[in-house]
Amino acid sequence: TVTTIKPGFVQTRLLENAEKTFWVLSPDQAAVQILAAVKQKKQVAYTPARWGLVMLIIRHIPSFIFRRLSI
Repeated sequence: TVTTIKPGFVQTRLLENAEKTFWVLSPDQAAVQILAAVKQKKQVAYTPARWGLVMLIIRHIPSFIFRRLSI
């Protein structure tokens, strides 16, 4: 089984100079969630999991509205 991991923000050097970010995971937290997803044989896993809900909502926004959003 292949698991596609779609990570959110992980507290690494990449984020040191970043402006405000939210739902930031430590590398250890991200690793635990990723390993759990692989063990559960999920096809796709978001870390943190709440990003999955956000992406579900975004996927259902009509494209003409989405293009006007600054995301």
